[in-house]
Formats: sequence, C-alpha cells, structure tokens
Amino acid sequence: MNTWIKRSLAVTAVAGGLMLAGAAAANADDTESTSSSDSSLSSPIEIGGVDLGLDQSQSSSDSSTTTQTDEDGTTTSSDSSSTDTDRSLGLQSDPTTIDPGGALSSAQTSGSDEAGDAQSSEQSSHNSGSAQAPVHVGGVTATAQQDQTTHESQSSTTTDEDGTRSSSSESTGSHSTGGALGTGDLAVDPQGAIEQSNASASDDTGDAGSDESQSSGSFAGSAPYSFDGLTFAFVDDQASQGSSSSSVADEDGTRSSEESHADATSTEGGFVLGEIAGNPAGTFSQSDSSSSGQAGDDIAGNDSSHQSAGSLSGPSSFEGAGGFLGQETSSTDSSSSAVADEDGTRSSSSHDESYADRQLGGASGAFTSDPSLVFAQQGSEESGRVGDDSDSDSASSAQGAYAFPFDYDGFAAYAASVTDDRSTDASTVTDEDGTSATQDETHNHDETAPTFGFDGLAGHPAGDLDSEDLTEQD
Repeated sequence: MNTWIKRSLAVTAVAGGLMLAGAAAANADDTESTSSSDSSLSSPIEIGGVDLGLDQSQSSSDSSTTTQTDEDGTTTSSDSSSTDTDRSLGLQSDPTTIDPGGALSSAQTSGSDEAGDAQSSEQSSHNSGSAQAPVHVGGVTATAQQDQTTHESQSSTTTDEDGTRSSSSESTGSHSTGGALGTGDLAVDPQGAIEQSNASASDDTGDAGSDESQSSGSFAGSAPYSFDGLTFAFVDDQASQGSSSSSVADEDGTRSSEESHADATSTEGGFVLGEIAGNPAGTFSQSDSSSSGQAGDDIAGNDSSHQSAGSLSGPSSFEGAGGFLGQETSSTDSSSSAVADEDGTRSSSSHDESYADRQLGGASGAFTSDPSLVFAQQGSEESGRVGDDSDSDSASSAQGAYAFPFDYDGFAAYAASVTDDRSTDASTVTDEDGTSATQDETHNHDETAPTFGFDGLAGHPAGDLDSEDLTEQD
C-alpha cells in the first residue's frame, strides 16, 4: 500500500482516538458484563472376569452270546461292543474397564462506552473442552477337548462230525481332539481437546470509525492402542487296530489264517500373533483477523489475515507372527496262513509298514513405522482508498513436509516331508522232499526339506513443500 495512504489512515485513527478521549471526559456511559461456566463428567465402569467350565462323560456297551446244539453239532457265537466319550470345555476372561470422562468450560465478556456521538464496544468469548474414554479389555482363553474310544469283538465256534471250525475278529479305535485359543489384553485410550476464541471491537466517532475482529481455534486428538497378541493351537490324534483269525481242523488236516492292521494319524498346528501397538495423533489450528477503518467519505482501509497449521502422526509396531502345521501317519498290515495235512506243512506271511511325516511352518519378523505429516498456510490482504486513489496488496504461502520411516525384519518359511515304506513276504514248505523257504523284502525312504527366507528391508522416504504468492495492485 502507498505510504501516503497509510499515513492518512494513521492520522485519522489518532484524531478519532483523541476525540473519543475528550468526549469520554465530558460525558461517559460505560457498560460491562462477564459470564463463565465449567463442567466435568466421569463415569468409570468395571466388568468382572468370567470363568466357565463343563465336563461330560458318556459310555455305552453291548454284549451277547449264543449257543446252539442239535444233531449236527454245537455252534457258539458271541458279540460285544463298547464306546467311551469324555468332553471338556473351558472359557476364562479377565476384567474389562471403561472410564469415559470429559470437561467443558466457557467464558464471555462484553463492554460498551458511549459519550455523545462517540461509541465503542468490545466482545470476547473463549470455549474449551476435552474428552477421553480409556478402555481396557481383558484377555480371553478358550479350551476344548474330546476323547473317544471304541471296542468291538466277534467270535464263533462250530463242532460237528466233520471237525471244528472257529473264527474271531476284534477292532479298537481312539480319537482325541483338542484346542486352545487365547487373546491378550486390548487397551485403547482415545482422547481429544478443542479450544475456540473470538474477539471483536468497534469505534464510532461520527464520520470516523474502525472495526476489528479475531478468531482462533485448535484441536488435538490421539488414540494410543495396544493388543497383547493371540495364540492358537490344536491337536487331533486318531488310531485304529483290528485283527481276525480263522481255523479249520478236520480229517484232511489243519488250516489256519490270521490278519491284522493298525493305522494312526496325528495332526497338530499352532499360530502366534505378536503384540500390536500404535499411537495415531493429530493437531489442527486456525486463526483469522480483520480490521477496517474509515475517516469521512474519502479515506478508508481494510486489513485481513489468516493462518492454519496441522500435523498427523501414526507410529506403530508389530512384533510379528508365526505358525506351523504338521501331520504324522503310520500304518501296519500283517497276514499269515498255515496248512498241515498228509502232504506236509505249508505256511506264508506278509508284513507291510508305511510312515509319513509332513511339516509346514513360518514366521514373520517385527515391523515398525513412524509416518508423519505437517502442513501450514498463511495469507494476508490489505487495501486502502484516499479520494479516488486506491491500492491493494495480498500475500499467501504454504508449507508442508512428510516422512515415513519403516523397518521390517523379514520372514522365514520351511517345509519338511519324510516317507518310509517297508514290505516283507515269506513262505515255507516242508514235505517228504525236505524244507524250502523264501523271503522278499523291500524298503523305500525319502526326505525333502526346502526352506525360504527374506532378510527384510528398511527405508525413510521424506519430502517437503514450500510455496509463496505476492500480489500488488495500485
């Protein structure tokens, strides 16, 4: 703005002030008022922990025996079966607390002066408030287990004029499965604060007057949190066994056979989630001011300015996670037979075994980051008029910066597989020519164990911005 215009406005302001002072001394009427209020609220809540459990057992059994005798001979048969089941459940949780609260305050003032043709007034207000609601949720643990066993058997025997015939079979089975899930404590503490102020003033001395106003506001908030992680594990075991046999004894000789089998499977797994924590936060502030003055119809001026600024941040950390899954299986099958008659003795047998073990797992390292962002903006405008001459100035600028440092520790993974198979066959013949025996055996074994790893990475990207605009007009 031109220097002579500014000087003209300054002289006008001084003259107006002197006129007000003189008028006030001669005849003054003053008015002033103030008011304020404060309030707060708090409501803590606590929920106690929970501990629940359930155990259940069931069993059942059946058996029968039958004997029949007639002119053809005697037949005896029997059957039996049984089942046992045990179950258990559990649930436990730690206490939970909540403590919301807040506060609010406000104040207002106003005043006015009047002396003849001169008048002035002032008003101001200030409001502020804050709130928080910390929450703490206790950890939870849940467990479940079930065990079951079964047994079955059958047998029969027949004796008549042709000889004796008998057979039997038996089988057993078991199944056990269980798991556990646990969660760590969860804590969250959101909070915020806000503040606002306003002020204005005006003077009027007939042909000369001025007005001023200011306002500002700010906000700040954050929500720190932490979670202590999670664990999960399970086991599932299954096994079964069975056998059968039969024999015949008559005038031709003796014949017998036997068979058996066994299977087992064990599966287990687990997962672990590490602690997670962070503290997102932000701030924002803004202020505005303006003023205007007039002296008669020929001199006038206006000034205004505004500025705002803010920031954001979000540091966080993660301790990593890991898990595994494995399964082990095995099976065995055997059979044998024997014949004894007038020609001699003949026997044969076979035995098969298979085994497999497979594993898969991995783990991730920790991850941390601390992103941040800041920004600011300023602006101002000035204008003045003296008679037919006027000019105006304006300026604005903006700044900003960001950063995102991070660090990741990498991960590792593995897999493993082992298989083993065996088979044996044997036979023996004894007669008038002598004894001959043969045996065949095979064995296969295989192992595979690939692994993979990544060492991690780290970085710190960042940047900033700064701009400015100036405008003058006469």
